[in-house]
Amino acid sequence: MRQRVHEALMEIAERRPGQALIVVAHGGVISSLVRYATDGARPRPDERIPNGSVHYFSYADGHLRLDEFNGAPASEPALEALPEAPALTPPS
Repeated sequence: MRQRVHEALMEIAERRPGQALIVVAHGGVISSLVRYATDGARPRPDERIPNGSVHYFSYADGHLRLDEFNGAPASEPALEALPEAPALTPPS
């Protein structure tokens, strides 16, 4: 199911570059796309995808990204490839 839905959404997105789209789907479809876009990091065991929930995705260069999960930014370190932070040195 995930592959079929993903391919359909990517086709729609590629036909309308730069446009915002609204897609209405069941929780199973949303869950599969969230898992795909986050490499399985979400939804976490404590997160539900309730009826009527809203999730924002973006699509660019063939990649689907989760931007917002049910009203909250999806910017947790587990969801992004963050560069390694430089070591902190105390002031002299």
